[in-house]
Amino acid sequence: MSESIGGSDTPTAHNAAEGAGASKTRDSGSTYGVARNANELRNLTCDGNAIAGVAKAAVASIVVVQEINVPAMCQIVFDIGERWAQEDFDKFKPGAKLELPSEGAKDALLAPMYVSGMTLDASAGRVMLTVTAFDKMHFLRFGAYTTPFAKKSDAAIFEWVANSVTGLTLSVSELRAEPYPYVLQDNETRYDFLLRRCKQANYECMIETQGGKEMLIVRSNHQGGSTFMTLAYKKDVEAINLDMRVPTLGSTVTSLGYNVSSGETDAGSCSSDSRRDKAMGNQTGFDVASPFGSSPITLRRPDLNDASSLDYVSAAERAHHQHAFIEGTATLRGVNLQARAGINIRLVGTSTSFDGPYYVVKSTHRFDRNNDVTALDLKRSAM
Repeated sequence: MSESIGGSDTPTAHNAAEGAGASKTRDSGSTYGVARNANELRNLTCDGNAIAGVAKAAVASIVVVQEINVPAMCQIVFDIGERWAQEDFDKFKPGAKLELPSEGAKDALLAPMYVSGMTLDASAGRVMLTVTAFDKMHFLRFGAYTTPFAKKSDAAIFEWVANSVTGLTLSVSELRAEPYPYVLQDNETRYDFLLRRCKQANYECMIETQGGKEMLIVRSNHQGGSTFMTLAYKKDVEAINLDMRVPTLGSTVTSLGYNVSSGETDAGSCSSDSRRDKAMGNQTGFDVASPFGSSPITLRRPDLNDASSLDYVSAAERAHHQHAFIEGTATLRGVNLQARAGINIRLVGTSTSFDGPYYVVKSTHRFDRNNDVTALDLKRSAM
């Protein structure tokens, strides 16, 4: 495990894993309102009330992790002293709502998160309390269900998922519109069911706040979309680690379907790059892998019975294999809440091969008494 980035070194269930890997250097010359973003993390509220008094003074660190297809997480570590009272514990009861005030902005940068766990760690005369909270996607992890869907589209299926959580509204973008003959949620959590459906079509999901509403966003993978910001190595970015590996599977994907009523089989395939993959660079992952030969795979999809649907899932599977052509991390100078999972950025100042657009699949924002930092996990399908 990498060296801790500051503050308490006491490991907990999440903070040691999520907070590792960043440096302790800080540069006040960084752009994009870093100082303001760091201060915003200090302004978290609990059930609409500011974390004030003894509790606020005891904050040792705050970590916020946002990741595509994973419930966002917030962890607050308190260094408890003698003045800490029972009422301070009671503020963070299970289900308590943690929010970052948007200060007049239409849409908050962080969706509300709900307390689901506390860890008390006492040793060597020091008492640490870690409060862990997740956004509403975490609610989908409760309970396993079996639910059939006949002749339903992706949007209709995801609408059922969103409606199962009070206060959650669905927002979809660029999904396949045609209904499926039959889909079964088979004794699995709503979260596992959502992930399975997203993986099969190369969709992605996350929770965002839009117009004051908590939204379950389900959309086509946005790698290769419009660039949100440019980050320069040594100016905005303190450390970069990028790893290029040619894809070994999926240059051609064939999907086999079956029509139950007629007993006939059908097939679909994909062997070409999408517009968004090409937008990530001059050579896609499969272009670079061509000296090694082709890497075909076959999927069996008995739930699909028409060529257009089978072509669609073939293209989704091919994109899934190519999107991890280049993977890595970038550690920013300071906290930048606008650099978050689900956006495309452009890195400059590294090298001709590695400069260019990247998709942020995970963002870790950490504030503690010694340092504020944002670390990004990146992917790219071309170079």
